[in-house]
Amino acid sequence: MSKYVSSIHYWLVNKIGIFEDLELEIIESLEQELRVDLSQTIKELRSSFGDFLENKPLEEVINKNNIHGWLLNKLRIAEIRQAALITKMINKYGNMVFNIIKKCYIRQGAECGSDAKLEYNISTAFDLHECLYHYILEGMPCDNIIDITLNQTSFIKWEVTNCPHKRYWDEASGDVRIFYDLRTAWISTFIENTNSDYVFNFSSKKIDDKNVLFYEIKSTQ
Repeated sequence: MSKYVSSIHYWLVNKIGIFEDLELEIIESLEQELRVDLSQTIKELRSSFGDFLENKPLEEVINKNNIHGWLLNKLRIAEIRQAALITKMINKYGNMVFNIIKKCYIRQGAECGSDAKLEYNISTAFDLHECLYHYILEGMPCDNIIDITLNQTSFIKWEVTNCPHKRYWDEASGDVRIFYDLRTAWISTFIENTNSDYVFNFSSKKIDDKNVLFYEIKSTQ
């Protein structure tokens, strides 16, 4: 395990921050659309699962004696707290909540896609795949769970051999399929705003008691 803060640690923390920004937008949208005050609910969720990343330089807050453990814990906190929030809100207010949250996912996917279009040189399906993972969480970098099964100029397919998100949704007593639907909307919008000549498809399947995720990005030309 690394003993020094490096670029990959900043990279992961930035992605956690993007995910937490999405949670803040979800909270704001729910309060506005439902006309409710969620401050007590949010306080309880943060007490139960952990708080947001501190707005301080990474070197000041990271545990340099256990960098991997610190990052993994921050990733876990962000994922399970959002899963718990979404689950709690849907259970309390019904399926209309899903549509409100989906709009938040779509908005952020569009924003990140527009940002990626400016920041990265994207000319192939593989470029889009690589660019996507600068923004979304898919476990720890050392997990090595992404398996590219087809890589052509205009078509890429990959699998995530054991879903890293299901454990957090299970811990939150939620249904990870909700997350799959939300993130499919996020990624589809991201791809559309990064390069509208490509489309995204997603499916999942249980194989040997593991949730295997299947992704593909392909050209429409």
